[in-house]
Amino acid sequence: MPANGFIKIYYMNNEVLEQSKELLKAVNERKQSRKDSAKSLANKIGQETKSGISGAVEASKKLVPHPKRKKAKKIKATIIEVPKESDDSNE
Repeated sequence: MPANGFIKIYYMNNEVLEQSKELLKAVNERKQSRKDSAKSLANKIGQETKSGISGAVEASKKLVPHPKRKKAKKIKATIIEVPKESDDSNE
């Protein structure tokens, strides 16, 4: 330690110790309260956004006409059976 240096000495009794514990507890409760309120706000915003988007999508489906599929043309066809070739080796 340098010659012109000094040391601070703090004295703490039980009363000061209890007060500091109470302050620490209060600070932790406030932090937790802020975290909980922020989480609930985020959930609320998420739910509102989700419901708003689904409503908007449903409304847009009603407002925007979708192109109709073209009907396929019916083709008249006749199925012809091809006669099987006879096996000449058995004769």
